Order: sequence, then C-alpha cells, then structure tokens
Amino acid sequence: MTETALKPFLTYEEQINNLVERKGMVISNRKYAFEKLEDISYFVSVIKFSEN
Repeated sequence: MTETALKPFLTYEEQINNLVERKGMVISNRKYAFEKLEDISYFVSVIKFSEN
C-alpha cells in the first residue's frame, strides 16, 4: 500500500498568502477574501481562478 503525504493545515491568512504568492492572484481586499474562504474552500478558489 502506498502512503499519501498529507498537506499541512493552513490558516485562512496563510491560504490567502498562498493564492497571492504562488498562484499570482491579485487580492485587493483581504478581509473579503478571508470571508469568502470561510464560505468556500481554498481549492474551489484555485480552480475558479485557473479557469480565467
């Protein structure tokens, strides 16, 4: 059986930093982004951003 490496837990702030620094997303309102991440997942955000 193969073990899958678990990704570390990231806070919403860390997720926002990741979206900006690694994915190139421009976030002008971090408070709004924080609230949206509470409603939808990080991965949905990345997928929707990548579709554009």
